[in-house]
Order: sequence, then C-alpha cells, then structure tokens
Amino acid sequence: MLTRYRSRLSAVLLGICVATVAAPAAAEAPITERARAHFNAGVNLLQDPEGPRYEEAYREFKAAYADSPSWKVLGNLGLAAMKLERDGEAIDAYERYLAEGGAELDAEERAQIQRDLSTLTSGTVKLTLTSVPAGASLIDERQAVQGQAVKNVYGPLAAPLELRVRAGQHRLIARLSGYEDEVWEVDAAPGQALSHSFELKARNPSAPIASPPASSAGSSWGTQKTLSVVAGGVGVVGLALGTVFFTRYSSKNGDAKDVCPSGTACDPGSAARHAELVDDAQNARTLTYVGWGVGAGALVGAAALYFTAPKPNRDQAALRFVPAAGTAPLGASLYGTF
Repeated sequence: MLTRYRSRLSAVLLGICVATVAAPAAAEAPITERARAHFNAGVNLLQDPEGPRYEEAYREFKAAYADSPSWKVLGNLGLAAMKLERDGEAIDAYERYLAEGGAELDAEERAQIQRDLSTLTSGTVKLTLTSVPAGASLIDERQAVQGQAVKNVYGPLAAPLELRVRAGQHRLIARLSGYEDEVWEVDAAPGQALSHSFELKARNPSAPIASPPASSAGSSWGTQKTLSVVAGGVGVVGLALGTVFFTRYSSKNGDAKDVCPSGTACDPGSAARHAELVDDAQNARTLTYVGWGVGAGALVGAAALYFTAPKPNRDQAALRFVPAAGTAPLGASLYGTF
C-alpha cells in the first residue's frame, strides 16, 4: 500500500512542481539550483536500493530548505525527521506543509499527513533542557523496544532548549570540551513535560603549574655520577677481597714451609700435608690477583666516569619555588521533484 501511495505522490508532486516552475506564485520562495540539487540528492537517498538513508536525506532537505524555504521541501523534510525520531521537527514541518501547501495538496496525501501528525503529537514528550555552563551539545539515545538505540544530537545549549521527543526510555548526555560528561536517564510517558539542568564539572579544575624538567646535561651528570659511585664500590670490594686472599696465601705458604722446609726429602705424611698446603696457597694467590685486578680496574673506571661527567649549570641545579595556581512505522513517502 505504501509503495503504491509513494508512486502516486511522486506523480502528483511532479505535476505540482512543474506547474509551479512554469507560473510561480508571487509569494513563492525562489528555487535556486543549489536548493534543487540538495532536494534531488535527498530524494535519491530516500530511494537508495539498499534502503532509505534517512539521516543523510534529512541533512540534504534541511540544506535545500535553508537555501530556498519553499513549502514543497517540507513534506520530505518532515518524513525524514519523523523516521529519525526528531518528532518536534517533524511536527513543525508537517504543520507548515499543510498550511502553506493549501489546495495544491492531494486530498489523500493531506489525510495521511494529518494522521501522522495525530500520532506524533499524542506520543511525544516535551523536554526543557539547560546546561551550566552554557554551550554543551546534547546526545539523546532512546532505547527502542526492538532493534538498535535511536540517537540524535542537538545543541549547543546556549539557552533553554525545548525538544519534543518520542516517549520511552531516554539517555541524554551533555558534552562540553574541558568538562566531564553528565548523563540524565529518564523513562518518559506520552504527554509529559519534563525539565532538567545539566551541571557540568570541569575535568581538571585546578592543577599546579609543573616545574620545568631538568636539562639532559643535568640528567646525564647525575646518572654518570651514580655509575661512578657504584664502580668505586666494586673496586673497594675487589681490593678488600684480594687482600683477604693474599693474607690466606701468605699463611698457607708459611705453613707449607714449616711442614717441610726444603719441600723435598720429607716423610710421606709431611709430604702429603705440604702438597695440600701448597695447593691452598696457589688458589689463594690466584684469587688475590683476581680481586686486586677487578678492584683496580673498577676504581680506574669510577674515576673516569666521575671526572668526565658533564656538570650541570647553576640555574639547573638550583632549587626553585614555583607558585601553584588553582582555579513505530508511520507515514507515507513524499519524494517527488523540486
């Protein structure tokens, strides 16, 4: 039924528009080529083979009406707005379409739009919304009974904004740059009149002024100095361990000489003890060389790191004080030409 009605309306609108172009009424707004292009683009979007693209068509019809405010645009604008659940805009467009179209409208078309208007007006909710501070944009999400949520964006809320939206469960989000989003959820019944003020909170109301970061030279100096201290510690430990093993070496070597002074011609028991003490002394001597070598090398490296480290500037090393500063399906399809 709707498809047959669509074709009929297209033919009627085409005849009306051609007649109007041929003999425009004195009060009729002039139709520019740009407005005609926007209107035709909107019609094409409504007739997309994969399904009507109402959101894009809505923008095209809005642009066409802004350029040439002719009543002939309002039928399609009202249809797109209704499909997007921008019910207040759909009501306004349809009412002006009926009033300004007058006797030029087909009787069946007029009856259908009147039915749509009756359905829209009986199922809308009036919202009065403000934001503090002013200027927030408003995102309205209505959870449909079936399908995805319906979302529309309004604003900015420079003054109290009055909306007529479809009854149901709405989630309204006020958003302003530099402020946290505020959400208002409401389950609105048909015919209700509700109001709400969004009190937005600054995202970072007071943040201290950060001190400038240290220069790379100062950072390098601190890091290299730390490494030199670590290397120096390793050096001291190495020298200390070397000294401990040197003492052990001297002790074992002396003990070996006491057991068998000549190192040869000793009785079997003394020879075995002498060989054991000599082995211990040799191991201690090796560890002495390792400890002293590592210790000396680490100390030399520590000195090189310390004396070659870039020194910070006085201004960079100085302590600064920086003050902190606070602070449901409806309607017929009205396509046609324009």
